[in-house]
Amino acid sequence: MAGNDREWALGAGPEGAAALQLVFDSRHLLSPLHAEASCHQVCEALCAALPQPPRVLCQLDSGDGLLLTATDTQALVHAALQLQAKQSQGFAQRQLAFRCGIHALADAGQPQAEELRLLRQVAATADFGSVCLSAQAVDQLDRSWQLTVHEQVSGDSEAQAGGDPLLRCFRVEEQAGPNPLPREPDAGLGLVLAVLPPDLGGSTPKLLGMSDLVADFLILTLSRASQLRLVSARSSRGLRHSRHALDDGFQLLQAHHVLQCKGSVGLGDQLFLELSLHAQAGGRRVWHERLECRLEDLLYGDATALQQACADIHRLLLHANLAVSKTAAWETLEHYQVFSAATQLMHRLSPGALEQSGAMLSWLVAQEAHATEPRAWLAFWHLLRGVQGQEPMNEAMAHMASFAESTLARDAQHALAHTLLGHALAMQDGQLDRALQAHQSALQSNPSCALAWSFQALALSYADRTREACESAHLGLALSPLDPWQYFMEAALAHALLAHQHDEPALLHAQASLRLSASHAPSWLYLTVALQRLGRRDEAAVALLRLRQLWPAFTVSSFQNRYWGRQAPHAQAFAQALAQAGLPLQ
Repeated sequence: MAGNDREWALGAGPEGAAALQLVFDSRHLLSPLHAEASCHQVCEALCAALPQPPRVLCQLDSGDGLLLTATDTQALVHAALQLQAKQSQGFAQRQLAFRCGIHALADAGQPQAEELRLLRQVAATADFGSVCLSAQAVDQLDRSWQLTVHEQVSGDSEAQAGGDPLLRCFRVEEQAGPNPLPREPDAGLGLVLAVLPPDLGGSTPKLLGMSDLVADFLILTLSRASQLRLVSARSSRGLRHSRHALDDGFQLLQAHHVLQCKGSVGLGDQLFLELSLHAQAGGRRVWHERLECRLEDLLYGDATALQQACADIHRLLLHANLAVSKTAAWETLEHYQVFSAATQLMHRLSPGALEQSGAMLSWLVAQEAHATEPRAWLAFWHLLRGVQGQEPMNEAMAHMASFAESTLARDAQHALAHTLLGHALAMQDGQLDRALQAHQSALQSNPSCALAWSFQALALSYADRTREACESAHLGLALSPLDPWQYFMEAALAHALLAHQHDEPALLHAQASLRLSASHAPSWLYLTVALQRLGRRDEAAVALLRLRQLWPAFTVSSFQNRYWGRQAPHAQAFAQALAQAGLPLQ
């Protein structure tokens, strides 16, 4: 989920030139010879710490310091910090103290008089023994989050008298030691995804604002997905101008995958975006897409092209765990990978995929006697087998209830087990009151359980509480719009809308369900009913043909016998529409 916050210091900026002015504490300069020797010693230390020789190097006119320039601000700051560390260890003669200021330059080879004037102010702002940077220098750092900086308010009367009110200075805290090595990403059930701030070709306030809108839209949409955790926008934004943003996304944000976005802005604030997804293994690109959207769509949260891209990304990331499961024998895999692969195989609904999924879940149950997740999903597995006609429904419901109860015996707050038990009660004996109580127990355990809202919608439809059923189904879909079970949630909403006699929106959701999973038999039933009631008889006949391919023995009579809301008025309307579409009566 979004919210994996890693707080950095200040935002990064592009590489640039800078100048460093170092001023000795005159109280330690006992003689001109001492001053010259100390200056020479410090100069050698600074030059040794720089990856390239300074462009300009000279002693200050006052003789109590030196000035040098470099083409890489980051390298200059690190050199100053190394010198600071040596100073604290008694590096120079007589514990020589000095203060250091760093300011940005347009050209390291030709510093301008105004730039040098500001540099002197930055150095004057620093305390002896510290390093100070101007805001312009901080903006040019490649990885400013690796430093701890605080805004500096000068107590120096000379600095205050000649100070520039627009000049902001930041003191760099002495580093206690090297930054810790990046940790390996957490090996939890969820993949970690970092969304880098989009590069829209400029750094004007308008472009940066639009970039943030795109990033926020992507993070918000993807954070609703199950089995996926998003690094927060606050953390990702620190990489806005990093030259190593992709590497930093993996190493510093500890992401398994990084999503990059580049683009431009056309007339009418039309956004032309290029998205690319990179995997941790070598930073290789695993997905790429070009798309367009309007700024207005982003503001209203209705950018369809971006939403579709997020759905593609989510499905791809879930498939990554499935691919891992095929690389070695089960005994050598982490159990969570087997579990993730098993739940993904369930979505395919084909006999072979369901058989393999059930075997994987059963293996997990045997390996971990106290595990709850494999048992809960085995209950769901039996439901799918019954719905798809691959197991007698009465047997499927008995197994479903047994595994749900077994899960609850180990975890009384397991939301999915509660709702699956409720569905089994409704489908076994039509115990709708007990079923609805079980769904409520699920939602009390986890109010954000999207599947519980969708299953509750089915039970409410059977109980002829169709308005509540529509609300519950809508909420389930809204809670997890990129869920791998989205086809089921769309079908539950189509069913509730049909029961409520809202045929046109029901048709749209039945079609959406089938686009996601063309093998989900109940969705074909809802599609047939919707098309027939809307007068689209030829299309209804085609939909019925697809339904009977999945349920060969299906008749109007069997529908009336097995529909668990058979007492509700809409049950007869469903049966009539199916008969009119051509379904045999017996």
